[in-house]
Amino acid sequence: MMFEKLFGKASAVIHHQAAPYAAERERYLAHCVQKGYKPKHVKRIAAVLLAVVHEMRDCADLKIDEQQLQAITVRAARMHRKYSRAANIRDFHTLFVREARRWLRFLGRFQETNIQPLRFADRLEDFTAWMEHERGLSPYTIDTRRRYGESFLRWFEERQRPFSSICVKDVDQYLKQAQPSHSSQKAIVLSHLRFRRLSCTSSFSDNPKEKLKT
Repeated sequence: MMFEKLFGKASAVIHHQAAPYAAERERYLAHCVQKGYKPKHVKRIAAVLLAVVHEMRDCADLKIDEQQLQAITVRAARMHRKYSRAANIRDFHTLFVREARRWLRFLGRFQETNIQPLRFADRLEDFTAWMEHERGLSPYTIDTRRRYGESFLRWFEERQRPFSSICVKDVDQYLKQAQPSHSSQKAIVLSHLRFRRLSCTSSFSDNPKEKLKT
């Protein structure tokens, strides 16, 4: 059982097992382990999911849409602010939404909106996981860079080319069309430099500090 592997204390194991949807949570945690998440991060996810299932206790079959998820998150953040000594509400909100959405999508329960599904969604999830578990970035920073990454990928998928064909020229072209402010352009570039780690072409270096060619 995944809870026994993650938590040494019997009281902690019982606490997680007694909460709703224990089997569904264990399946997802096992999935995270298989993807190479470090134990401390899987434990963190497990803790967030406890809060998620508590707030979703009235949601039939865990089926909710984005609007409902946001409403639930606001309620959870209010409770977090009330009872947590070091309550960083912005980070909690971002972490709660991200992990809840990931879990529900894994289960096939999240009710997607009319937004066109992202063709490279799996790559974006890998990028997000890398920022969180390998770089240890804050939830707010991850969310910001994820948005920039998604924007780039939606632009790129319109080119109808495989992900493996991404090159630096694509990034330069995207940045010219995006026409962001100076600060946001810097964030986009930094986001893409980290995106290179997901590319399987020789056009990209594994060194996230390498500068883009101009």
